[in-house]
Amino acid sequence: MNITIRVYGVLLNEGDVLISRENYKGVDMFKFPGGGMEEGEGTKETLIREWKEELNVEVKPEGHLYTTDFHTVSTFDTNIQVMSIYYRVSLPAEYVAKLPLDPQGTIPENKKESFQWYPLEQLSVADFTFDTEKAAFQTLLKELNY
Repeated sequence: MNITIRVYGVLLNEGDVLISRENYKGVDMFKFPGGGMEEGEGTKETLIREWKEELNVEVKPEGHLYTTDFHTVSTFDTNIQVMSIYYRVSLPAEYVAKLPLDPQGTIPENKKESFQWYPLEQLSVADFTFDTEKAAFQTLLKELNY
Protein backbone atom coordinates (compact mmCIF):
# COMPACT_ATOMS: atom_id res chain seq x y z
CA MET A 1 0.00 0.00 0.00
CA ASN A 2 1.26 3.50 -0.86
CA ILE A 3 0.99 6.44 1.52
CA THR A 4 0.10 10.02 0.66
CA ILE A 5 0.60 12.92 3.03
CA ARG A 6 -1.87 15.80 2.97
CA VAL A 7 -1.33 19.11 4.76
CA TYR A 8 -4.10 21.57 5.65
CA GLY A 9 -4.37 24.98 7.28
CA VAL A 10 -7.04 26.20 9.68
CA LEU A 11 -7.53 29.97 9.48
CA LEU A 12 -9.76 31.75 12.00
CA ASN A 13 -10.98 35.31 11.67
CA GLU A 14 -13.38 37.00 14.09
CA GLY A 15 -15.19 33.78 15.00
CA ASP A 16 -15.23 32.41 11.46
CA VAL A 17 -13.19 29.61 9.91
CA LEU A 18 -12.13 29.43 6.26
CA ILE A 19 -13.54 26.38 4.45
CA SER A 20 -12.78 24.96 1.02
CA ARG A 21 -15.63 23.50 -1.00
CA GLU A 22 -14.41 21.29 -3.80
CA ASN A 23 -15.70 18.74 -6.25
CA TYR A 24 -13.17 16.11 -7.26
CA LYS A 25 -14.08 13.04 -9.31
CA GLY A 26 -17.73 13.62 -8.51
CA VAL A 27 -17.23 13.88 -4.74
CA ASP A 28 -18.35 17.13 -3.09
CA MET A 29 -15.91 18.00 -0.34
CA PHE A 30 -16.23 20.36 2.61
CA LYS A 31 -12.76 20.70 4.10
CA PHE A 32 -9.94 22.96 5.22
CA PRO A 33 -7.70 24.44 2.49
CA GLY A 34 -4.60 22.45 1.64
CA GLY A 35 -3.42 19.46 -0.33
CA GLY A 36 -0.82 16.86 -1.09
CA MET A 37 2.86 16.87 -0.23
CA GLU A 38 5.25 16.72 -3.17
CA GLU A 39 8.61 14.95 -3.22
CA GLY A 40 11.28 16.94 -1.43
CA GLU A 41 8.88 19.07 0.62
CA GLY A 42 8.41 19.34 4.34
CA THR A 43 4.94 19.71 5.82
CA LYS A 44 5.13 23.49 6.32
CA GLU A 45 6.52 23.97 2.81
CA THR A 46 3.58 21.96 1.46
CA LEU A 47 1.12 24.07 3.43
CA ILE A 48 2.61 27.34 2.19
CA ARG A 49 2.72 26.13 -1.45
CA GLU A 50 -0.84 24.81 -1.39
CA TRP A 51 -2.27 28.07 0.00
CA LYS A 52 -0.27 30.06 -2.55
CA GLU A 53 -1.65 27.87 -5.38
CA GLU A 54 -5.24 27.83 -4.12
CA LEU A 55 -5.66 31.27 -2.54
CA ASN A 56 -2.71 33.29 -3.84
CA VAL A 57 -1.53 34.20 -0.32
CA GLU A 58 1.49 33.21 1.74
CA VAL A 59 0.09 31.74 4.90
CA LYS A 60 2.13 31.51 8.10
CA PRO A 61 1.97 28.19 10.00
CA GLU A 62 1.34 29.01 13.66
CA GLY A 63 1.31 25.61 15.26
CA HIS A 64 0.37 21.98 14.88
CA LEU A 65 -3.31 21.25 15.41
CA TYR A 66 -3.80 17.57 14.54
CA THR A 67 -2.26 14.60 12.73
CA THR A 68 -4.30 11.61 11.65
CA ASP A 69 -4.03 8.96 14.37
CA PHE A 70 -6.13 6.25 12.75
CA HIS A 71 -5.90 4.25 9.53
CA THR A 72 -7.48 6.07 6.59
CA VAL A 73 -7.79 4.79 3.02
CA SER A 74 -8.14 7.26 0.18
CA THR A 75 -11.67 7.83 -1.08
CA PHE A 76 -10.27 7.93 -4.60
CA ASP A 77 -7.83 4.97 -4.59
CA THR A 78 -8.16 2.07 -2.14
CA ASN A 79 -4.45 1.25 -2.60
CA ILE A 80 -3.43 4.50 -0.92
CA GLN A 81 -3.34 5.20 2.81
CA VAL A 82 -3.79 8.88 3.71
CA MET A 83 -2.05 10.73 6.51
CA SER A 84 -3.32 14.27 7.09
CA ILE A 85 -1.59 16.98 9.07
CA TYR A 86 -3.37 20.16 10.18
CA TYR A 87 -1.81 23.43 11.25
CA ARG A 88 -3.31 26.60 12.67
CA VAL A 89 -2.33 29.38 10.30
CA SER A 90 -2.38 33.17 10.16
CA LEU A 91 -2.41 35.88 7.52
CA PRO A 92 -1.88 39.63 7.83
CA ALA A 93 -5.24 41.47 7.94
CA GLU A 94 -4.67 43.05 4.52
CA TYR A 95 -4.40 39.58 2.96
CA VAL A 96 -7.43 38.23 4.82
CA ALA A 97 -9.47 41.00 3.19
CA LYS A 98 -8.20 39.98 -0.27
CA LEU A 99 -8.97 36.25 -0.09
CA PRO A 100 -10.79 35.03 -3.23
CA LEU A 101 -14.08 34.14 -1.59
CA ASP A 102 -17.32 32.97 -3.11
CA PRO A 103 -20.05 34.39 -0.86
CA GLN A 104 -22.68 32.13 -2.46
CA GLY A 105 -21.07 29.03 -0.93
CA THR A 106 -21.03 27.24 -4.28
CA ILE A 107 -18.31 26.10 -6.65
CA PRO A 108 -18.32 28.32 -9.75
CA GLU A 109 -18.55 26.36 -13.01
CA ASN A 110 -15.15 27.60 -14.19
CA LYS A 111 -13.37 26.49 -10.99
CA LYS A 112 -12.80 23.25 -9.13
CA GLU A 113 -13.12 24.77 -5.66
CA SER A 114 -14.30 27.80 -3.74
CA PHE A 115 -13.65 29.29 -0.33
CA GLN A 116 -15.99 30.77 2.24
CA TRP A 117 -15.99 31.94 5.85
CA TYR A 118 -18.28 29.95 8.12
CA PRO A 119 -19.18 30.96 11.69
CA LEU A 120 -17.42 28.47 13.93
CA GLU A 121 -20.42 28.25 16.24
CA GLN A 122 -22.70 27.18 13.35
CA LEU A 123 -20.48 24.35 12.09
CA SER A 124 -20.73 20.78 13.27
CA VAL A 125 -18.47 17.78 12.84
CA ALA A 126 -21.06 16.31 10.47
CA ASP A 127 -20.54 19.19 8.00
CA PHE A 128 -17.08 17.91 7.09
CA THR A 129 -16.65 15.28 4.39
CA PHE A 130 -13.75 13.20 5.64
CA ASP A 131 -13.11 11.55 9.00
CA THR A 132 -9.71 13.25 9.23
CA GLU A 133 -11.35 16.68 8.82
CA LYS A 134 -13.92 15.77 11.45
CA ALA A 135 -11.18 14.79 13.90
CA ALA A 136 -9.22 17.99 13.20
CA PHE A 137 -12.36 20.08 13.69
CA GLN A 138 -13.09 18.33 17.01
CA THR A 139 -9.52 19.07 18.12
CA LEU A 140 -9.95 22.73 17.15
CA LEU A 141 -13.20 22.99 19.13
CA LYS A 142 -11.50 21.48 22.20
CA GLU A 143 -8.59 23.92 21.91
CA LEU A 144 -11.03 26.83 21.70
CA ASN A 145 -13.17 25.46 24.57
CA TYR A 146 -16.31 25.18 22.40
